[in-house]
Amino acid sequence: THDISINSKGLRDKERSYEKAENVYRILILGDSVVFGHQVAQEHRFTDLLEAKLNQVNHQIRYEVINAGVNGYGTGNEFLFFVHEGFKYKPDLVILTFFMGNDVMDNGHDLLRKGRPFSLGGPYFTLENGTLSLKNYPVGSPILVRSSTYRLISNVAGTYVPGFVRWMNQYGLLNKFPLYGEYIKNGIPLHVRLYSEFYDQEWGAAWDITRALIAKFRD
Repeated sequence: THDISINSKGLRDKERSYEKAENVYRILILGDSVVFGHQVAQEHRFTDLLEAKLNQVNHQIRYEVINAGVNGYGTGNEFLFFVHEGFKYKPDLVILTFFMGNDVMDNGHDLLRKGRPFSLGGPYFTLENGTLSLKNYPVGSPILVRSSTYRLISNVAGTYVPGFVRWMNQYGLLNKFPLYGEYIKNGIPLHVRLYSEFYDQEWGAAWDITRALIAKFRD
């Protein structure tokens, strides 16, 4: 077992100031639970090992590798973190990590409703006429969606009558209900469909959003 500590800026990292000394080369690494690394002690994560190794081989400057991994983040969350918080560290290099296991799914709101509905309360992006559009931001009160009654009703509906939920979506209703009942299609679980030869509309849209978000980091 090991302790997990969070610094004053909400990251699982040593205390870092936004200001950067002249002799410091700062690397900011964005990611999800793979970067957060809750399975191992902090000093054993690849970000901490990288910082130690860089400082061993080059004594002319000091390297700082900032771990900005957050459990459950997708590329959209990582982008929002960078534009609101990450840039303040004045990084010389930004590394965006990507986990094929769920990052594409995390970037598609409809896919999230099937596979990771606990993430539905956060902000997300859609692609409208080739332009990224931020939705559900700022995030509203989570009191309703966390209530036992809401969770019971939404889970039952999303599991047993997903078609009804989708029908209601046409009228702007039940948009935050999960769609558990569509997790398995033709015997294939949702997360495995990432490796399909051909994508349906939802997976295609998720990939388009993913590509647009990655390109947005360069802007």
